[in-house]
Amino acid sequence: MSQLDSVDGVLPFLLRMIAHDLKGLLGTPGLLLHLAESAEDDAELEVRLAALRESFKALDRAVTDVGDIGHAVGNGVPPSLHPTDVRGLVETTLALAASAARQRRIELVAALAPGPWPPVLGDADVLTRTFQRLVFWGVTHTSSGARLEVEAGIEDGSFVLRVPAGPAALAPVPTVKERLAELGRGERELGVALPLAREALERHGGTLTTRADGVLEARIPLKAS
Repeated sequence: MSQLDSVDGVLPFLLRMIAHDLKGLLGTPGLLLHLAESAEDDAELEVRLAALRESFKALDRAVTDVGDIGHAVGNGVPPSLHPTDVRGLVETTLALAASAARQRRIELVAALAPGPWPPVLGDADVLTRTFQRLVFWGVTHTSSGARLEVEAGIEDGSFVLRVPAGPAALAPVPTVKERLAELGRGERELGVALPLAREALERHGGTLTTRADGVLEARIPLKAS
């Protein structure tokens, strides 16, 4: 049995991964609160408070990830699949990400194919969080003041979502356990968002790949409802 085949073997690396993702997020609210308290006028105060709200949303997403890591490592219950309006989920995700993009002075552009789209057999909650992971990854890895264009539509019998992520997305996305093994070897890349997105897509019969141009491409085949 390998070290990653048991909970005891996984736990040290799992805790390091969680700590890495939370540590940076936990420092942000305190800084933003200080900036809000020292704001010189109402306009500056509103900007600081908006950033503070975004930081708490990021923390909420990270806490969700902790539970999903446990699901991935523990081989939890498979998602409940129903005909799902993925266009609506993408639109909701982009609306949520727009505020975070504004805080970074990023122009977030939605290039969505005209609807209606056929439904995807999926778990709406799982897919929503998956799309969030991909889009927010793109926002995080886009330079301030730049443009981020997210594409989505139906192609060749599959739902497709494409999110530019630059050089950060050039390597193949590992599974959660593969990421844990990387931690065990002392490698520095500790983030878990993309491994979680990959595994969620695979549970829906889909894939997450990285293209040569630094674009993350998620695909889920259409299935009869």
